[in-house]
Amino acid sequence: MAMAVKSPESEAVPKTHKLPAAGRDRRPLMMALAIVLILVGAIASALIAFSAGSRSDVLVAVRDIEPGQTISEADFTTARVGTDAAGIIPADSLENFVGSHAVSLIPQGTVVNQNMFVSGSAIPSNGEVVGLVLTPTQRPSEPLASGDVVRLYQGAGVEAGGGTGQVLVESARVVSVIDAGGNLSVSVLIGSDQAATLVPSAAAGQVAATKLAQGTRPGVDFLSQ
Repeated sequence: MAMAVKSPESEAVPKTHKLPAAGRDRRPLMMALAIVLILVGAIASALIAFSAGSRSDVLVAVRDIEPGQTISEADFTTARVGTDAAGIIPADSLENFVGSHAVSLIPQGTVVNQNMFVSGSAIPSNGEVVGLVLTPTQRPSEPLASGDVVRLYQGAGVEAGGGTGQVLVESARVVSVIDAGGNLSVSVLIGSDQAATLVPSAAAGQVAATKLAQGTRPGVDFLSQ
């Protein structure tokens, strides 16, 4: 009887098959991330709420306020801002500042503070306000405005040599400027000791003015708190 011959393939050891490995369970990681995001959101909401809670209505200049100007309710509007700045004026304190005087130029939109105003007259005890009428030849070519600082000369006009004449006042704060049909009616704050010299020349129309650089300090200025 013939014997069956086994082929080499039939004697090969069967291959071992591995089962697929189970993937890592990511649910705990996702849950932890979700908790972190929730906490971050809660902290952000708390910060926003805290920030909103530290804001309040304060006074803001609704127009330019000139030095020495008497303050009225119409000079202010309100804005909601942070309350960290020192000296800012709450909106409900408006009546305390009506009738006070500005001690410097306050530009429109400025959040005002207590140091910008003084109760009573802003004119110091050693100062006086004197009125001048300046013709086109007695005033600088640049426009004059309240708050400017000028030098005052004895003379008929700058173009006529008034600017090189005797200096009457080295530096004076301009209180107000009114256009009077081509001439300017200008009020200036000067020292009381200068009034005796300036007033006669002003009455005679023999005062000329030049405009000094911005930031120049006048010899006498409005009172400050």
